[in-house]
Amino acid sequence: MAKGYLTDQEIYEIECAIYNDDDKALLQALPEGIEDFNTGGAVKELAEGQEYYIVPQTNLMIRQDGRIYNVKHVRTIKPLWTPKDIILNANGKQIRYSTIYKSQGWKFKQEDICKTYADKNWGISVTHGYKETFDKLYR
Repeated sequence: MAKGYLTDQEIYEIECAIYNDDDKALLQALPEGIEDFNTGGAVKELAEGQEYYIVPQTNLMIRQDGRIYNVKHVRTIKPLWTPKDIILNANGKQIRYSTIYKSQGWKFKQEDICKTYADKNWGISVTHGYKETFDKLYR
């Protein structure tokens, strides 16, 4: 096996440790010589002490305040505002904030998230035809 590559068993053990949020098992599962691309460090810095959720099969992290980051490239992502929800586009799929918040046991308040985005001047996309409505409500 080439240096720096993982076997299927090693990948499986790492995935299990990540899925179970078991840092100790994760450190044991990582073999010697594998480079750390500092994704874990980036996540901790970007979370800024807030609860966060990593969207499965993506490099996207959503914080409880609604901010989205690509943790691999350490950059922000704009969510899409609709009158009824906020949507995250990931791997060609639309994931609703309300669904993510419910799965994490967080309280989803679209108004609070939008006000935070407007107050901190974070970028947010608005569905076609609703820009004036969004601006009246939150800016």
